[in-house]
Amino acid sequence: AYLFFNRGVALIGPNRAAPFFHLVPVFGSAMAILLLGETLAPFHLIGYALVLAGVIIASRQGSAKH
Repeated sequence: AYLFFNRGVALIGPNRAAPFFHLVPVFGSAMAILLLGETLAPFHLIGYALVLAGVIIASRQGSAKH
């Protein structure tokens, strides 16, 4: 996974890839729910929504002021 992430950073640049680094815990907890039988709790959904909203906001074209 780190090799693919590093390759993605090399392809699109660190400024565009940085917001997606925050998806690591989202996918980690989702895999724990699916593969390890962890219980999905409301705080997971709230956290997912907040992280995804942050990634969307940070990834929008022109979101950074120069």
